[in-house]
Amino acid sequence: MVAGDDDQSATLARARDLNPNQLGASLRGDLDAIVLKALRKDPQARYASVEALSEDIECYLQRRPVQARRGNWRYRAQRFVQRHALAVGLSLVALSGLGLGLGLALWQADVARHERDLARREALTTRRALEFLQGLFQLADPSESLGKTVTAVDLLAKGSREIRDQLVDEPAVRTRLLIALGDAHLGLGVAEPALPLLQTALADARRLNDPMLIGTAMASLGAAMTRQGDGLGDEALMRQALALPIPTDADGELLRGRLEYRLAIRLLDRSEYPESEALFRQGMARIQAVSGTLDPEMVVPFSSLLNATGHAAEAERLLRDALVQVRALRPVGHPSRAGLSAQLALNLTRQGRAVEAEPLLREALIAKIAIYGPDHSSVDITRQNLAKILSDLGRWKESEVLNREVLARFEQSLGADHPSVAASQASLARTLIDSGRAVESEPYWRAALATATARFGERDAAVGIVTLGLGRTLMELKRYPESATLLAQSQAVYQGLGKNGTYGAARVALEQTRLQLAMAAAAPDCSAARQALGVFVRPDAEQAYAQTVLGVCLRAAGQAEAGNALIAQGRSALRERRSTDFPERRYAESVATD
Repeated sequence: MVAGDDDQSATLARARDLNPNQLGASLRGDLDAIVLKALRKDPQARYASVEALSEDIECYLQRRPVQARRGNWRYRAQRFVQRHALAVGLSLVALSGLGLGLGLALWQADVARHERDLARREALTTRRALEFLQGLFQLADPSESLGKTVTAVDLLAKGSREIRDQLVDEPAVRTRLLIALGDAHLGLGVAEPALPLLQTALADARRLNDPMLIGTAMASLGAAMTRQGDGLGDEALMRQALALPIPTDADGELLRGRLEYRLAIRLLDRSEYPESEALFRQGMARIQAVSGTLDPEMVVPFSSLLNATGHAAEAERLLRDALVQVRALRPVGHPSRAGLSAQLALNLTRQGRAVEAEPLLREALIAKIAIYGPDHSSVDITRQNLAKILSDLGRWKESEVLNREVLARFEQSLGADHPSVAASQASLARTLIDSGRAVESEPYWRAALATATARFGERDAAVGIVTLGLGRTLMELKRYPESATLLAQSQAVYQGLGKNGTYGAARVALEQTRLQLAMAAAAPDCSAARQALGVFVRPDAEQAYAQTVLGVCLRAAGQAEAGNALIAQGRSALRERRSTDFPERRYAESVATD
């Protein structure tokens, strides 16, 4: 092809929005066929007339199939699409939309079927549960009970007997009812029958392989184990539960928050304060994010942690805020109102405000008796806390009566080696020694120490409290070597707690200083007492006692003027805050020189 032909081809191609190669390819199609048909040697194979040739050329221009080609269905379809590109494109979009709509409709139908099946299962669950409960409450019919008064415990006992043989074909329904029955026993303060129910529920939940059901059963079983004195078993169970693949929806977050909260309480019991605090804050935040409000039930144990770690003021603010919320949202007789009032009373006592605390705790006690009855474990715990407040107020006889009542009830219901029994023994022992009856207090201290050591180990905060109390008692009885051993053990416990044991370690240091003075040390070391005084920065009875002990030590070390000044300062403060019956006040009066 010459240069002129190239230029002409390029011009023709541009006119058709093509390049020369694309133009050539186009021409090699239908136009080739038209030209070859027009040039065939056989007249029968050529166009019959000029009109026939013109018609084929017109077909080519309109992008319709030409007669010169015997194209198959693909050729005819290609020409149709070329002629109707916009319509075909819109049709494809419509067809695609139709397919998408059909897929969406099928998916929605599948969801609807799933929801229908779920609703049917839930309806069946509800119906079967109602049938079971209906049979349970037939016991309340006089014709069934034969006139006997039927209690909630009777109903639960019947349910516990019957549930094992019923609903075998509905394991999920059975598992939920087992958990409900176990929780109901715990709510009534009866832990022993709850254990086998909840153990069976957990086994069933594991067979169903349902993480939510497994975690729920574990939470309830752990609570029953703690009520039976197995806090370490509860802790292990909570750690297992938190390792489950719990979903991240609202229900899953609520369960995970509940498990974190329960584990935090167990760690608080073992004085593992940093991990406990982190779990408390995490669990409370998780539940608040779902529910929109702070759970007041969680505030009570969390405030105990804050009190134990020297943050009593923060605990008080939290408790008062929770009380405002509860009073606004819940009726007068609601248990959470009584629980928060009781905890606030303990917080005020820790801050040396027992006078403010007593009416709050008495109000809580009355409310709990109305809610739970006089024999409930929660009522006994509140009675024991009231005994502690009465002891702080120097009302020894009232405190002793309450302590002995609670101790007898706990020993009968829980057994002699239960942690709650040990706490009650320590409370009674403290009342006895503070009222000047050291000989009577010793056996209670020793019983509490044996249980605390067996349950929690030698480095637990509970052991620190009891060894301090027993060490003080033996010092009063002038059994100095034994006292020194116990005070050293208590000091090791509190030092092992780090910053969270600061206050406990300071209290032990004061008793150790008094012990070396009682043993007539030639040159007493006053550094521990001085450090202890630095811990008690709030002007209260503890600070006044620390001033007195340090003053006596300085005087014995040859610094009479400085020592007597501190003794006078401490005694003056104790006279304002404590009656003559208190051991700290008795000590200050006995060492004064005027």
